[in-house]
Amino acid sequence: MPAAADAQQQIRDWYSHLMSERRMSEATLINYHRDIMRFFEFLVDHLGGTASINDLAKLELRDFRAFISHRRRDGLQSRSIARTQSSVRSFFRYLDRAKIVSNAAVTALRSPKLPHALPKPLTEKEAKTLLNAASGARVSESPADDPQKEPAWIALRDAAVLTLLYGCGLRVSEALSLNRKAAPLGETLRIIGKGNKERIVPVLPAAREAVEKYLALCPHGLGPDDPLFVGVRGKRLDQRQIREVMIRLRLRLGLPEKASPHALRHSFATHLLAGGGDLRAIQELLGHASLSTTQMYTEVNTARLLEVYDMAQQKRGWVVAVSLNPAHTMRKENTGRIMLLEGLGVEGDAHMGVTVKHRSRVAADPSQPNLRQVHLIHAELLDELKEKGFTIVPGEMGENVTTRGIDLLALPTGTKLHIGANAVVKVTGLRNPCTQLDGLQPGLMKAVLDRDAEGNLIRKAGIMGVVVKSGEVRPNDTIRVVPPEGEAMPLKPV
Repeated sequence: MPAAADAQQQIRDWYSHLMSERRMSEATLINYHRDIMRFFEFLVDHLGGTASINDLAKLELRDFRAFISHRRRDGLQSRSIARTQSSVRSFFRYLDRAKIVSNAAVTALRSPKLPHALPKPLTEKEAKTLLNAASGARVSESPADDPQKEPAWIALRDAAVLTLLYGCGLRVSEALSLNRKAAPLGETLRIIGKGNKERIVPVLPAAREAVEKYLALCPHGLGPDDPLFVGVRGKRLDQRQIREVMIRLRLRLGLPEKASPHALRHSFATHLLAGGGDLRAIQELLGHASLSTTQMYTEVNTARLLEVYDMAQQKRGWVVAVSLNPAHTMRKENTGRIMLLEGLGVEGDAHMGVTVKHRSRVAADPSQPNLRQVHLIHAELLDELKEKGFTIVPGEMGENVTTRGIDLLALPTGTKLHIGANAVVKVTGLRNPCTQLDGLQPGLMKAVLDRDAEGNLIRKAGIMGVVVKSGEVRPNDTIRVVPPEGEAMPLKPV
């Protein structure tokens, strides 16, 4: 080691600190150690001998700058230079906190300006094409049949790995570090990621099936603690082999150069955002330590950022827009937030109150309880109307909350919708559409009505509810559905 004895001991202590206390990943540890070795190698020439602790205390800003210039001449790019500076700062910060040495000069070293690189995901079509091709790429049941083709189990192995990258958002290293006892995969998978940080990720049925197909043909007898994904000799699969698989598939399918194993992880995050994934949830699924790392995906796709995993089971959805109007008109104005008040409704809205506020209901009996405090419409209805030639925006049909991801009309009476951090709305019934809809666009009233196979009338203009817990509601808030206890009663007009 190119350092004086006292400095060598501090390097070892620092490295142990990074492993045990900072819990850095193996790759980061290797890079940090390499960077510090290069720093001390530079000091040998720069100072005329191996550097001691006293030498480190005497270093000036120009010495650190000379080291960075030296590394640039070695061919390092800005991102590697930034990591090198981070390694050196980490070492000196450790020395300072351990009261070994204090040198403020290193903190004055400016980091290089990094290029603003965005993730390069595949399109959904490209990702699906790639996964389909992986499982059927030049395979044969027996290698003797055609030595140019791979055994079927290898193709299925590759497909299983790639499916985990895209379907679960795993890093290649995380997928290949799995052991045999992880399979058969359950509903979730426990992953140890960077810095030995643990996270739980949902497992899609496609990923579960891909692993099962691979194991069914894998010729190696794998014990619980053996690698899940192995090569021809039964050893743990190497990342390089997966990169080579991607290169072959990319060339065969004519995919762009961005089609790398890590691009599948980028695709996982980007497609979740496009489908409504919440940024915080995606941060946890990816295992990012900082939300700022995850935020780069918002520049790739500007669609709504909302929770999606259990939307497929119609247990969660999200708020597309919120609206209110203090006047008794059909159309409500979109706003950045609404406040739901327990027992009353939407603060500032014409229909807020304990007793009925809709004019037709007031005319019949003004003492009736107000079961129509909050009006919700599913954005899927707006999509359906668009296909029929109507152009309707959120709030235009009088709703306070426009949702997506929940089949509102299928909810039973008494369902509780937990919206955002605090608000809770109890579903009371269906909205009964009125002829005022035709005032918006001719034929709209008929378009929100339908008949089932038995001729029963279907009202599609949303649902009504009462506020049972106050809270603020904003666009992009998640909606959690809690069914009522006891027998489920279908919604009726209120």
